Amino acid sequence: MKHVSRLFLCFTFPNVVSISVGGYPLDIKFPGTLHFIFGTNQAVKSDFDQMSRNFVDMNRSPVSLQRLLIKPGIINRTAVIHPKTRHRVLFSQSWYTILQATSNNTSWIHIQTILMQDVLFYVNPKYIFVHISSPMSKKYYQNYPHFRGSSILIILQKTTTRKTLLFIPCIVCHDLPHPEETTGLNGLQIDQIWKSRNTNMQGKIIYLSTILTASYHLATKCGPNLINYGEKDVHKRCVISHLAQHYNFTVIPIPGKALETTVVGRIGFRHYLTGGFIADISSKKMNIFRTTFTEIEFVLVTDHPTLMNDFAVFLYPFDSLTWTLICVSVVAITRIIRLQWRKDDRNSAFLDLLRIASLLLGQAGGNLLTLFKSRWIASFLLPVWFWACYILMFNLYQGSIFSYLTVTMSPRVPRTMAELLESDFKVVTRSSIANYDHEQHKVIHWALLIEEIITFKEGLSRNESIEKYNRLQNRTSFYRFSEIDVLTLVKSLSLSTQEHAGFRQAPIVLMDVKMGLLDLAVLLEKVGKRYVIRGREATPFHSITVSAGFRNFLTPYISETIDALEEFGISGRWDELSHLKYKLSAMVQMGRSSYSELFRKEMAGRKKSIVFHESAQVSLKVMKFLFFLCGGLVLCAGCVLGWECGIGRRLSFLISLYWRRQIT
Repeated sequence: MKHVSRLFLCFTFPNVVSISVGGYPLDIKFPGTLHFIFGTNQAVKSDFDQMSRNFVDMNRSPVSLQRLLIKPGIINRTAVIHPKTRHRVLFSQSWYTILQATSNNTSWIHIQTILMQDVLFYVNPKYIFVHISSPMSKKYYQNYPHFRGSSILIILQKTTTRKTLLFIPCIVCHDLPHPEETTGLNGLQIDQIWKSRNTNMQGKIIYLSTILTASYHLATKCGPNLINYGEKDVHKRCVISHLAQHYNFTVIPIPGKALETTVVGRIGFRHYLTGGFIADISSKKMNIFRTTFTEIEFVLVTDHPTLMNDFAVFLYPFDSLTWTLICVSVVAITRIIRLQWRKDDRNSAFLDLLRIASLLLGQAGGNLLTLFKSRWIASFLLPVWFWACYILMFNLYQGSIFSYLTVTMSPRVPRTMAELLESDFKVVTRSSIANYDHEQHKVIHWALLIEEIITFKEGLSRNESIEKYNRLQNRTSFYRFSEIDVLTLVKSLSLSTQEHAGFRQAPIVLMDVKMGLLDLAVLLEKVGKRYVIRGREATPFHSITVSAGFRNFLTPYISETIDALEEFGISGRWDELSHLKYKLSAMVQMGRSSYSELFRKEMAGRKKSIVFHESAQVSLKVMKFLFFLCGGLVLCAGCVLGWECGIGRRLSFLISLYWRRQIT
């Protein structure tokens, strides 16, 4: 192993790893494991076997040695995928991989690049040292942007004078790097040199894989206020615009036409976290920049609070059970009264029941004691009944009936998720999950809410709960943003047009993420034909989106920049502007004046005022039932009176006629 000892002299301690390169010490700031990979087509050397056995058998050894026997056309990638990592728990935080390939066949002179690709994909060490014997060439790293690894690449060249040269390449530059001065060089300086050379992409291309917004132009101005923003999704546009300016790359949508040598990466924003995308994260070695959890909310669209104009308002102060007990009490008191009287002395049962009910309503007069045969029973029962009538009718009922008659009442609609599951109201949702079908060459959309319901049901065990969510899924209607114009939908919900008459129900439920409800809510409020009520609690459904990119040498720096935007609150401000822009883009359809009014209010930080509904005069619409009832009773009484008068006159005439005949 003379070629190894000349190149790397390793000093390993529990907390320090020091490497000597060409006689110059190189301090590594993070302790870790040294991973040697030697590829050759030559026979196994005895000194290598002896050294490998000694290092591998060491307990908690910080050194890993691998020898890959390369046959014609075959590379043993299994050894790269599954390196020997026994007893290296203390040194597993960082890996430093050293690659060296030797061959007596000159056509394999760049075999290092093949091994380097596998090491980056499966191991992705902190640093990767590539030892070459041939002159420095771009062929060693020209495909480095497409290798799924973020390692810092260091190329070591052994010259004919037995001197070792160290190169830190610029991946996208056209010129070859100059050898570094290794005197005093340490790990921190290597990081700084690598970052300074590989954070300027010099106009190279990065694919933008977000399907829904890939065709949009980038925003040119992304400040803290809403000025010159042409896109609804300000956050997505501003982040990619900031990254493009900061790292000097060009963004084109996927699928795009570009030379492979000009492409340096692929990123996307707000991908829905589906099962297929989760599998891609692992298989395609993607780096996650940001994860966003968004709750799915629901609002109810119904009629505005109004006065109650039906006869049932007179029964609202008490529930059905209270009214039932009152009726039972009236019948029981009447029964007690009638038990005292002899059969010959009893009055009509209807008259007794009417008198007791009149006592309850405070409409009685005369000597009430005549109802009772026993004065002892009257003295005991009447005070109890009067006290009950006073509490029930003169206080509770009369105190509540005025509120029901004069104060506007909100519609009785489900306000919680449990109440919504028990109801039968139609649910409308618009947000979708988009996925590109490579076989059919088109974008396929699925309803986000329906997919979340299906996923949520998989975690339920009770059949009763599953059945409730099945009913919710069956009555959910999915309308994509492109299928129905938002203004048409709002007018349909506000009962002002005849289009989409299927929406005209009272009430109807809108269930979606916040972005999908903003434009509907602001337009419904402006149109003013329907009343929007927000649910009191969140739904159990969540939308999880991630911003990710294929792992390469640039992704660690992109991740740092996105984290900095989050920490300084810039990303949050862009999110707020996205919500505002979404509402303004909907309001502009109502006219310029409506747009300007909403813009001024939002910029001034206005809050929704709390409206207190004052009592109104009692409407004739509700009192007409009493007038009809009283009029009907008076009419019946008049008919009875007329009938009695007519019968009386006839009887008097017949009686007088009878006596006259008797006298004569």
